[in-house]
Amino acid sequence: MKVLVGSEFDIKNHFIDSFTHGARTYVVYSNRNRIYVFDSKCPHANGDLRAASYDGGFVVCPSHGLRFSLKNGEVDTNEIEDDFMKSILAKGVDKMRLKLLQVTIEKGNVYVELD
Repeated sequence: MKVLVGSEFDIKNHFIDSFTHGARTYVVYSNRNRIYVFDSKCPHANGDLRAASYDGGFVVCPSHGLRFSLKNGEVDTNEIEDDFMKSILAKGVDKMRLKLLQVTIEKGNVYVELD
């Protein structure tokens, strides 16, 4: 289902950073002329990604610091030396993928494809 998120101008100027559809909330992030939309709940432990920080091409969960790629949603396992983080990853890194939703822009409006 295609859902209107807002205007491209408002999103790229960070006036819109999240939206709710039904019972779910989604994060809207604009960086380097790209717009990303993903669920506001971290796939690891449901941390609130509306409070996430961004490091290059990664979303960093505020709960445990897991980094998810904005290219493919995968957890960044590079350079993890912390035992706590290693234990999180050992419990199923293959299941911890940030689902990036399909975004389209039409006539200055941003739409996202929801399941």
